[in-house]
Amino acid sequence: MADRSQINIRIDSDKKKEWEKHVDESDEYRSLTHFIEKAAAREQSGREAYSGSPTVDGEIDELKDEMGDIRNLIKGLQSDIDDLSQLSERAIEQSQDTRETDTERYQTVLSHVPTEKKTSSPTGGQVSRSTTDMIREKTGYTPSAVDYYLELGIEEEDISKDTVDGVTVYWKEGEQ
Repeated sequence: MADRSQINIRIDSDKKKEWEKHVDESDEYRSLTHFIEKAAAREQSGREAYSGSPTVDGEIDELKDEMGDIRNLIKGLQSDIDDLSQLSERAIEQSQDTRETDTERYQTVLSHVPTEKKTSSPTGGQVSRSTTDMIREKTGYTPSAVDYYLELGIEEEDISKDTVDGVTVYWKEGEQ
């Protein structure tokens, strides 16, 4: 049998009753002595955890590794954000270039819409007419691009449109 020692402690009688009640209600403890031994062991192991036990040191190392991983992830995300920012700036620049190109193309298409008044229109006025195909041949633009700029010209009221003998024709009104 192990050599056992007795330790006497003094506590308030209310505290003793509280501990005894806890022991009676719990399946974890065999006696008040067992409860005090377990409480002392928990206290002792808790203090060792704070003073650098191998388990806690290992957990701290794992946390440091995870924090390093998180830092690397954040750096990667920052790099991705920088890349997206540069792409966005390039897209804005290209959009501006496209708008300038659209304006140039619009003006080119309008320059090929006739202003001479040579033939009769269905409304009785004298106009020189031009079709999408004629303008496409002169500009080298696709039919859909020419149609787009001609429709834009109509919306802007820069040109007029009519159908003569089943063919859509365009002209600038009022210019000579």
